[in-house]
Amino acid sequence: MAKIFQIRSEREQRKIKIIDYSNKLTDFRRICRLMCRSQIWNKDLYASLMKNYKNLYYHHIFLRDQVSRNSGIQESIDEFFKFENINSEGGAYLFLALKTFALDDHMSFFEAIKFYHSYDLDIEYPQEILDIWVESNCANTLWYWLVNEGGISNKTFELNNLIDVDRQEILILINKINSSKYKGKKLNRELLGELGTDFDQFYLPNLRELTFLNKLPFPFTLRFILNILLIIILTGVLIPLFLSSVRLFDTIGYIILCNLCVFGVAFSLFVFLLFFKRILDREISF
Repeated sequence: MAKIFQIRSEREQRKIKIIDYSNKLTDFRRICRLMCRSQIWNKDLYASLMKNYKNLYYHHIFLRDQVSRNSGIQESIDEFFKFENINSEGGAYLFLALKTFALDDHMSFFEAIKFYHSYDLDIEYPQEILDIWVESNCANTLWYWLVNEGGISNKTFELNNLIDVDRQEILILINKINSSKYKGKKLNRELLGELGTDFDQFYLPNLRELTFLNKLPFPFTLRFILNILLIIILTGVLIPLFLSSVRLFDTIGYIILCNLCVFGVAFSLFVFLLFFKRILDREISF
């Protein structure tokens, strides 16, 4: 029982961090949605991406297993590579990454409505969604294409064209994510790049790991002990009680069945003692 309470306590502590990081991630996704506004992108680039690559996302390009799961997506990827090399100087990659974060498909209708405000949803993101965002390094695109030397120019992405309401909302969300680090900073490419790096290297990997740990089944030790207890209760208590209340066999048959029940209890205890040392070694090993 002590082990069960320990596991429950650990999961509760992880749950607190999961909710906190998930709320920060939702705010980051809200920022990505605002960065997909048409007024800050090159008009021709934005129109082409929205018209010709509406169903294409960043992880389709960089995670090959996603291609196999989406029939017909390879043709769009091939066309995208040709388009990107000629027209976008990297801006198309950034837009697809932002669109990947702003995707609402795994949310319910009412959660999607709240997504357009600043509320804390206290949702837990599915493991498969976190795997996609972490393994494709979507968040790192903000630093790579906005701050890194050789990134996209202002002709492709002009942050100053964002309307004041959206600029203020982005700053509010950034400060909500980490007020001690970002308070008082101006909205520019460097700030967005720093924010993307934080999510790429800290928030997303940690949220993914915590979510994975909280979804793990009971450890082998507990499952083994529970199975042994189940066998002992079944063969040592329930079956003998049933046989004593319902006379289905003669005396010899009854004695044989009772002996089999005793053997089942003894054998279960023997197996438990046989593996008990191994279980203890596993629990205290580092």
